[in-house]
Amino acid sequence: MTDIQDTSPEVAAVKAATMIESLPWLKKYRKRIVVVKYGGNAMISEELQDAFAQDIAYLRYVGVLPVVVHGGGPQISNMLDRLAIPSEFKGGYRVTSTEAISVVRMVLTGHINPQLVAKINSHGPMATGLSGEDAGLFGAVAARRSSTASRSTSDGWAMSSRSIRPRCSTISRRAACRSSPASPPTSITRGSR
Repeated sequence: MTDIQDTSPEVAAVKAATMIESLPWLKKYRKRIVVVKYGGNAMISEELQDAFAQDIAYLRYVGVLPVVVHGGGPQISNMLDRLAIPSEFKGGYRVTSTEAISVVRMVLTGHINPQLVAKINSHGPMATGLSGEDAGLFGAVAARRSSTASRSTSDGWAMSSRSIRPRCSTISRRAACRSSPASPPTSITRGSR
């Protein structure tokens, strides 16, 4: 986090105004689990990654219980390209082949999740990484046929979220221990106070 002594009066005034504006929301969501989707350009820019981690830490320190669900599309695509494994999208869904799923898991749970947990924990010991596959946290089914997405292709499946079990024992225990998760669809991370 920014050292308050290194903050100019102008920047401090903007930050104070933002904090005052957020008070009704902080009051409403204090001690409540709030799911935050982390993805897109915020995952690519180092500066935005750091700002996101700082914001999640801030929420924890003021009593909100954030659960971060993260993606990793660009990073997955880059790794699939590096390994010469074909990948395609249909109707906004990645069609994941059996060969590609291990790469998806590797990128999400072996690279992105630990990196995000470390960034959040640089502000205090508050985040733990979980996979969406852990304890059956997320469930998925083959995507329905539609005009924009086909259910399957000859080499893979497009999946659609079927269920999220936010009260599964893993998350409930972590919330009780004041730990917050951050996760991709195949992983989740939770941070503590």
